[in-house]
Amino acid sequence: VVAAFNPLALGRSLKAYENPDVARRLKTSLDGLPVAITKRAGTYYVILLSGQLRLPNSIPFPGFGAADVFRLGVGLKGEITIPANQLKNVIIGAGQGAGKSNIMALLIHQARKFGWKLYLADPDGHTFNPDIWNGLAAAPVASSPADVLQVMDRIAAELADRVALFRSVADRGIPPADIDAYNDAAVTQDRPNIPRLAFAMDEANSYLGNKKVFELAADLLRRGRKWGLHIFFSGHEWHKETIPAEVNDMLQTRIGMTVAAEQTGSVVLRSSQWGKWVMGKPAGRGVLRTNKYQPMQFYLV
Repeated sequence: VVAAFNPLALGRSLKAYENPDVARRLKTSLDGLPVAITKRAGTYYVILLSGQLRLPNSIPFPGFGAADVFRLGVGLKGEITIPANQLKNVIIGAGQGAGKSNIMALLIHQARKFGWKLYLADPDGHTFNPDIWNGLAAAPVASSPADVLQVMDRIAAELADRVALFRSVADRGIPPADIDAYNDAAVTQDRPNIPRLAFAMDEANSYLGNKKVFELAADLLRRGRKWGLHIFFSGHEWHKETIPAEVNDMLQTRIGMTVAAEQTGSVVLRSSQWGKWVMGKPAGRGVLRTNKYQPMQFYLV
């Protein structure tokens, strides 16, 4: 373990020392030995004498964690989690057998445990088997475009109710900024909390070709998050024609798994470099894109 600091910087920000470029330069100076930066107890440069860090091929889901914190899997620096208030609308791209259904289960089972209201769509009834999920979701699992439109109408009506609720706890005429702020205000006014909403659509591209479904989905993506709505789209094939900019820009949490065509990975991850990276990876291996790219092994449910 090697550390080098400017003594004058002690007590100030260490961001300059935690830049990945520092690790790259150290690696070059150490004849290619892998260098990782860890910040668990201060800042350390760890030189791996045994070679490059590698992700395991499978990691069982370790169990539910803190409320509204999604446990996703393991990266090269440890467990990767996302709090609900940082989880944007989600798009998942994965080839056959790459783990798409598992990712959906990983997300939606945790949302169920958190007490969220669930709205689900699945044309094949495989990822969301109606025999199971009809008893857990807020509405029967949608299978046809007509069913999806009915589900989205219900969600839109619920959002309209929440607009009125937010106004009812307004502070000097200013309603809460988001669902967390509403629930904080509700506690002080002795009102019940309202749960977050999850709308998960498996094989979403089979529905989004319907003009009415696409238009309503775009509207929910645009305005739903502050009212507590999180949308999850997954599919085997994604193309620019399927998710034009007006929808694509609002899917900001992006998960790419092994796909049949490099274009799908590149469209989902918005990077040709990472689109190539996910090609040929084992099941459950992928990249999470939030405000950065994180290669990881997702938990197996």
